[in-house]
Amino acid sequence: MNQDIFYLKEIVNKEKELDIYRYRVFGIPFWRIVRFIIRTRYLSLKTGFQYNTTKKNLSFKLLLINFLVSFFQYLVLFSKRKRYENIVFAFPRLQKLGDQYIDKFTDPIVVESKIKNNCIIFQRPLAGNHKENRINSEIAVKTDFIEVTSKILGMILFPFIGLFYFRTLIGVYKSSKEYFLLKHKHILFFILTLSNFSFSFCFHYILFKKLKPKRIFLVDREIFFPIILACKRLKINVYEIQHGVTHGETAVYSGKYDESIDPDFFLAFGEAWIGPQFGMPLDRIINIGWAYKDYIKGRYYNIPVTENSTLVISEPHITEKIISITKELALLHNNITFHIRLHPQESLNDNHKNMLSGVDNIFIQDNTVESTLAIMSYKFLLGENSSVLYEALSFGKKVGRINYGGLLPELVEGNVIDGFYYLNGPNDFNFFINSSINTESKVDNLAYSDFDKDKFNSLT
Repeated sequence: MNQDIFYLKEIVNKEKELDIYRYRVFGIPFWRIVRFIIRTRYLSLKTGFQYNTTKKNLSFKLLLINFLVSFFQYLVLFSKRKRYENIVFAFPRLQKLGDQYIDKFTDPIVVESKIKNNCIIFQRPLAGNHKENRINSEIAVKTDFIEVTSKILGMILFPFIGLFYFRTLIGVYKSSKEYFLLKHKHILFFILTLSNFSFSFCFHYILFKKLKPKRIFLVDREIFFPIILACKRLKINVYEIQHGVTHGETAVYSGKYDESIDPDFFLAFGEAWIGPQFGMPLDRIINIGWAYKDYIKGRYYNIPVTENSTLVISEPHITEKIISITKELALLHNNITFHIRLHPQESLNDNHKNMLSGVDNIFIQDNTVESTLAIMSYKFLLGENSSVLYEALSFGKKVGRINYGGLLPELVEGNVIDGFYYLNGPNDFNFFINSSINTESKVDNLAYSDFDKDKFNSLT
């Protein structure tokens, strides 16, 4: 069993044993607000797990400009009497598609469905930055004003929040400190986090009272808990849109569903993902399909395929293993070029660069190119568990999953033939590139179904 999964299962059981969810603020378990950060820190201490290895450089000038633009956008919203039936909180990371940027999870849904007729999009910054030339820009509002103001007020008024919820936060700290290896500084972290959360919740509650939406769509519940709580108080349905492949235990989703803070419904890419791994009751998971596939159909299908090249998909927690395996394959097959695609939250350190030095047939791919467009240029792809592998499979590519060197592919439950080739050692690479594509599998359609416009349009 993968070490991270072992510890995640242990964490979930320990949280139950400690009864840590009993400490509540605003009627919700406080642990849910800090759970992801504490879990990933603990995993990093225990296993070296890396969720994010990129460094963010913030520009004060850019932060100020975006704050002011956002402030005036909110002023315009409040000055109008218009109501919006649908509100979309887009994923912060936009992808470059041609000369525009797109949130591949929400923008295609807006374009391909009827909600575009009565919809507004709220766009979070990524490391303080916004991609200005984005699809659906005419209905997009930057969220910087609420986010920055909530942080500033949270830092100024945190002593009052701390005093008001002191017993609750100390209870959480005392219950969790021994197992999760917390330090005294985490008490301050708890108070500041709750203070920021409180003001963000209040701002969004006022915003939703004004706009009166019937439904709200968001990507990644973990970054939108204040929004979800405001919706719960106002009885607005919250739909979370799937944003990646999840097979089993994760730091984000593992744990019992809580109606007070979890989304009302979860919108999946395909039937393969209707399971317990997203922390949702199965009857609240709805397969709407993969709208992005429909969106790009006919636009980018004629990209030429580079011969004798393989795209290798990496992730922050497996960087060194991927580099080591790719280097071994590259030395065995010097007639093939290997392009490593780093995750947007992944970067190479000096040790990684040294490992790659002197190997002429390994290159680092430009990962600013949208992943679907990137995979179009390759016949062969390799990786472990990335969602990009399933995307590639849905586009008819030959996809191998590496099952050695410390990598352990997770399987879609109930699919004996899944369309992937499994490399159990470096010698399997020859068989992989010379064999024919497996046409028996249906997991490509199960993982990324066609977008069901009628089903989406019928959501209440």
